[in-house]
Amino acid sequence: MVSQKNNHSNELLWNNPDYTDLRSTHVLILGIGRFDKKSGVAPVTSPPASARLIADWFFNADKADKEKVGFHNPVKPLASLALLLSENKDGSRSEYQGQKIPRATFSAFKNAVRNWIERAESNSQNNMILFIASHGISAGRRTGILCEDYGSDKFNKQAGMTETEQLASALGQVRVAGKLVIFDCCRSRSDNWDPDATLGEPLIGGMGRDELPRRPQVMRSTLLDDEAYGRKNGPTFFTEALLAALNGLAANPNENWQINSSRLSEITNKIMGLHKIEDQTPQIADFELSDGFPVTVGSSTNKVTTFITVKDDNSDWQLDDDWEISVVDEAGSSSINRPVYEGASHAKFDLLSGMRHALALYDGKGEKLAKLEVKLNPPVAFKEIPDPYAVAPQQSKSIGKFLKPNVTLRARKHYHEGLIKVTTNNLKRAHDSKRSNDTRFEYNEVISNHKIVPIPRIGKAIDLEPGSHNISVTSSTGASFDFDLDVDFGEEVEIELPLDPSPREFLRNAVLAGILPSDTKRIDKEHKDFGPTPRLVQIPIAQAINENLIQEIENTEISFTCEDRDGRFHSIFVDDKEHERYSKDFPITEYQNQPWFLAVGENWLEAGFLPVLGEIGNYLADSSGRDDPWGIRLLVDNATTDRSHVTAYSTNRQWANLLAFLGRRDFRNSADSLKAELGEKTISAAVFGKRLNPLAAAAGSLVAVACSPIESFNIQEQWLRNLSEWFPSLPDGAIILGRHLHKHGEIDEARECYRIALERGVPGFSLAVDWLAEGLETLDYENSHEAKRWSRMSDPHKTFTVLRLSPEKMGMA
Repeated sequence: MVSQKNNHSNELLWNNPDYTDLRSTHVLILGIGRFDKKSGVAPVTSPPASARLIADWFFNADKADKEKVGFHNPVKPLASLALLLSENKDGSRSEYQGQKIPRATFSAFKNAVRNWIERAESNSQNNMILFIASHGISAGRRTGILCEDYGSDKFNKQAGMTETEQLASALGQVRVAGKLVIFDCCRSRSDNWDPDATLGEPLIGGMGRDELPRRPQVMRSTLLDDEAYGRKNGPTFFTEALLAALNGLAANPNENWQINSSRLSEITNKIMGLHKIEDQTPQIADFELSDGFPVTVGSSTNKVTTFITVKDDNSDWQLDDDWEISVVDEAGSSSINRPVYEGASHAKFDLLSGMRHALALYDGKGEKLAKLEVKLNPPVAFKEIPDPYAVAPQQSKSIGKFLKPNVTLRARKHYHEGLIKVTTNNLKRAHDSKRSNDTRFEYNEVISNHKIVPIPRIGKAIDLEPGSHNISVTSSTGASFDFDLDVDFGEEVEIELPLDPSPREFLRNAVLAGILPSDTKRIDKEHKDFGPTPRLVQIPIAQAINENLIQEIENTEISFTCEDRDGRFHSIFVDDKEHERYSKDFPITEYQNQPWFLAVGENWLEAGFLPVLGEIGNYLADSSGRDDPWGIRLLVDNATTDRSHVTAYSTNRQWANLLAFLGRRDFRNSADSLKAELGEKTISAAVFGKRLNPLAAAAGSLVAVACSPIESFNIQEQWLRNLSEWFPSLPDGAIILGRHLHKHGEIDEARECYRIALERGVPGFSLAVDWLAEGLETLDYENSHEAKRWSRMSDPHKTFTVLRLSPEKMGMA
């Protein structure tokens, strides 16, 4: 970079005044490895090392050496970069780029954040990026990140700590288009903090702005309650994975090699999953996705960085430590690779795109154990050998010389049927162009087609154009895989897909609904006792929470039957004999018109929304007229987990995908599901005809308002008003309407909607819980505290609301 642009005051390491009013990128980086001795927190070396590497990556942007990888965004170039480091043992300032860098005390962090916001808000179309590497501790579902002076104030044990969730939420108020916040820290649980209270002190609070907050995209290096790992005097594993993704592996060739913030999260996590320390499970990153935006641009390439992971869990052979993988391409060239490091379970290859490669796995004695054939597209691919997602040999026959291909996808018989998203890219290869000594592989046309299709055992046909296709499959569990398919005119192809297996037959519906991860292990030990018994709780649930009292009440219309169980899971059938649970003909005070929550747990205690509809739910039909009842199941997971133990879900086929994607806050796939699976007429009918199923109408409206504009889903504002007015016992309707009005600047009416929803009680959908807290904090701060408490207690990973309660705090009546 140009040295005269440097600003040597405070934390600002780089500032380019030429970009003050232009679209640009503003960066703040902190690496904190030293803490006050009285805190009892040991020093760590990897956070400052990680911060330095991230700063290096941004500073490589304008180097003359084009081979040097670094930040490159021609639309929003780097305008400012601030850096704080706490690494020297003697308390002195570190040096970077010839400058003395301030240490990361809480006050320095606070000033740096506010200065960073001031710079970023010079243009509403700017990008702003925050990277923090430090130590973290968690309580409840929140994490506090530690500054250098944590533990230095004997009169305030929370001094020097700030809550990551509060910071991310508060940054939503900043008037900037693209926001990415990265927390690289442990999230180890501590029993010293109140799980219902905010951790530490805020860096920024309410800013008195009426417009709807635009939450940043948040990347966390590990899951709640888990450790984050790094190399001594080197970077963390997360930072290594993040930089690999930023250096091109997260680029999208279909979008001019842009690296979007959403894809950056996805690829970083896949790279993270490759690293394993001895017998520990791989560190898994955690993300909050919002509207994606281009962070940087990678270089075009014809090479595919390919990670091959060796899996022998379900194999007949035992793998030794001396395994190796050979690769042979179409031209006959071959190579052999071993594990990337001693004890690793994966190997790394650079393969040419558009060419078929045959891979073979050998043990130390030279015996071939498994083989795999691939044809990959740049820039990165993740494969397993043996491949659990290998497509069965396709059966092909001629159906007519000039007809378009007919491709039928079906589930393998020993896998359950599923609802999945299928993305097909019709790739037409152009010539190889030579620029100097660099050969680049280009596509002159890429046609993307997104579909949400059910894949039953009997098969489902999809329409494809003739040519070479890359088919990407995303199931309702979140698992994904892809394969290549070449089809020609007049060809009929049948392909069996390996959808995610259920660990037990009685959990099949839970897997289909996206409730269980695809890698959930089978439990063979039978559980003799029933365990936790569901108890219907006092209505409204807010009153029960406030009075610290869960009162068990009788309801002859609702019953629970344990369908099956093992040592970990209980599957419970819920039967609601009330004719119609929600009816606009009954006021909110009527007993049968109340939403129900149930309390479950002994050593732990949770209250979950029960999404029953009454007997009317048994007579629903899908868009084709087939019977499709709104069956409700309750799954109780007794395993120790960072997420809730209780999950309520519907076995309704038509809404399964949307509800599964909505539970993961995956709005892109939720929107595709809403449009492609249901069809525009059915969408409007679900919202307009909400009397039969107001819960489905609320789910569809949540997605439509989240993705906006609602008109693109063929939904009118009046229908949202009807949802709010007709079903006052369902607070979600008023929240959805308030969010829609808030987005359109109707501040006074939006505020009133949020207030009405607060009076009605806890919403049934976890997303609506967060929207209510966010809306009130912005428009009615004085009345937001209870809603924010509900949000802290709610599990954001569940579709329907689950509140974490404290058994020692709740009296049982």
